[in-house]
Amino acid sequence: MGIANELQSYLDRNRLTVELNGVKYEVIDKEKKVICRGVTFQTAVRKAIWLSACPCQESKHNGHAL
Repeated sequence: MGIANELQSYLDRNRLTVELNGVKYEVIDKEKKVICRGVTFQTAVRKAIWLSACPCQESKHNGHAL
């Protein structure tokens, strides 16, 4: 499975979407809150994965970590 497929699989499992807003990609949760942004699709999704895995970022994972 390639990186793009793994990232898409993560998005699907967690019911997240990615939208292009201007020049940055935004990862959006099921409640339509922006979780994080990135210059590329991969960067945005990797940030979302990091935020969900890092206990020190848990309090910021409620749509406030940009």
